[in-house]
Amino acid sequence: MKNMIIDGLNCSFDKERNVLEVARHNGIDIPCDYGAAVYAGNSGTVIVAGYHYSYGNYVVIDHGGGISTLYAHNSKLLVNFGDVVTRDSTDI
Repeated sequence: MKNMIIDGLNCSFDKERNVLEVARHNGIDIPCDYGAAVYAGNSGTVIVAGYHYSYGNYVVIDHGGGISTLYAHNSKLLVNFGDVVTRDSTDI
């Protein structure tokens, strides 16, 4: 399945079923290669590190001021609940 971003839509093309699947949500998807390093976009505290049936392995970082970031579909997790991460220097 190939993922792409088109005008804020997350799109996947399933070659086996010959179907284009489209989903809209309030975020952005940044595709990368399997196993690629993922770094925190800003410093903060890990408030969730676990598995979700839809997100797979995922992390939520609380940056303070009511702002948090969710990182989903990770091949593995390198942080745990309560860890403090720094911008661009912590592989999550």
